[in-house]
Parts: sequence; C-alpha cells; structure tokens
Amino acid sequence: MNTPLDRRPLKILHTEAAKGFGGQEIYIYRHMLAMRERGHDVSLLCQPGSRLGDIARDAGFTVHSLKMGGLLRLVRGVWSVSRLVRRQRYDVVNTTSRRDALIAAAGARLAHAPLVVRSRHLMSPVNSLLTYTGLPHRVLTVSSFVKQMLVKRGVADAHVGIVPPIAVPMQWTENNDGDAWQCRQQTRAEVRRELGFTDDQIVVGCVAVLREPKGHVDLLRAIAPLCRQHPQLQLVVVGDGEPMMERLKHCAPSLGSNRRCICWGTGRARAG
Repeated sequence: MNTPLDRRPLKILHTEAAKGFGGQEIYIYRHMLAMRERGHDVSLLCQPGSRLGDIARDAGFTVHSLKMGGLLRLVRGVWSVSRLVRRQRYDVVNTTSRRDALIAAAGARLAHAPLVVRSRHLMSPVNSLLTYTGLPHRVLTVSSFVKQMLVKRGVADAHVGIVPPIAVPMQWTENNDGDAWQCRQQTRAEVRRELGFTDDQIVVGCVAVLREPKGHVDLLRAIAPLCRQHPQLQLVVVGDGEPMMERLKHCAPSLGSNRRCICWGTGRARAG
C-alpha cells in the first residue's frame, strides 16, 4: 500500500521556461530551498543557459535542461518530460510559465504524476485557461487578488490555493542591552549613508525587475510633481533591465526630478 503524499518525503520537480532571474524565479528558488529543508527531494527543469538553473545547480539541486519554444519543441518536450517523470518517479510537478506549463504539465499527466500544479504570479489578465483548468490538478497563486482574478476567469475556487512569496528576514544581532531595535536603526542609517541620503529626507523605494508592464515610467511621472513640491522627497528604483534603466535615466531630467531619482542596477547606484 502506498504511503499518502502528505505523510512522506516527496520528489518534487519545479519547471520554468524563462532564462532570467527576477521575482518569479526568486520565488521558485526560495520554495525549492524551503522544501529541501523540510526533507523533500527537489529538482528543477529549465532551459539551457537559465540563470535560475545555474543558481540551483550551484546550491546542490539536480537540474534538467530542455529547450522550450515552438511547436516541434513542445511536442518533443511533452514526451521528454513524460519519460523523465516516469524515470524519476516525481510525486509533484510544479509548473510556472505558459511554455513550461504546456510541456511539463502535459508530460506529467501522461506519466500519471500524482499531483500537477500550475503556479500563477502575475496580476495581468489570463488569456488561455488550458494551463489552469485542463492540465493541472491544482493552481497556486501568490495573493488573494490573483486568486480572485483566476476565479472570475473560470478557474474553480476550490482548486486555487495561495502561497505568498517567502520573505527572507535580515539577521539582527542583539546589543549589550538585549535590544535588537538599535541594530535595526544602525543598519537603516548605513544604507541611507551609502545612497547619500540625509536623515531628514523621505525616501520612496521601488524594487523590481525593470520591465514595461511594471509601470516604472508611470511611477516616475506620478512622483515628479511631488518631488518638485517637496524637495526632501526622493525616489530610489532598484532593479536591472535594459533598456528600461536607460529610459528612466532619460525621463528623470525632463520631468524635473533628475536630482531626486536614483536608479540602482548592476550593483551600483546611478543618478537619473
């Protein structure tokens, strides 16, 4: 008799088609670490050259490579994943993006994987429901807002769960009085000094991969008149992504906020 999935260590395969390393990939990686710490056997399926694959491999995870994109690769990929799932006997296959969901979820279902999951991170409208209703057993989202978007689109409420992003807290050390708050204040002050801010300046931060749909330019346009009215107000944009970084740097002077917008990417701050 087989032991129920919730009573034994699991073999889990995460899949991701994107080659970059943004919020979604960080979300996957942190969950891989968390599940491994709980005693589960966790692997990754990604495209060759994936940054997530390199990071996961360096962390000791088993990483499988598969080229994705195009009809021929989709068909071949389904059979490749099916053979992989059968061979490795994965209990759970957790797909993420549309491309890998079509390939890996279909392959996992052909291999009769006990549980196939489709994760949804984005707040943008859902077009095709195939990778949410036809292929996976369950759907995971990062917030109640995203869940409600899926439910309104036609995904059964009972099939959608919520797993918020894992936040890794900073490690504070207590001072001689056993008070960690002083350490927090010191760390905050160090960051402000590193960015060149004084104690009386108000800093608004935005941390995200720099992509058009995220609305960084809209944020800059909205905060520019506030910066002009309140000289102590500062905006810090943290993230990487060309050409959006250059676009932000060029937009700031035209909006009169070039001295109060800092773009932080590729490891150092650059004034807009």
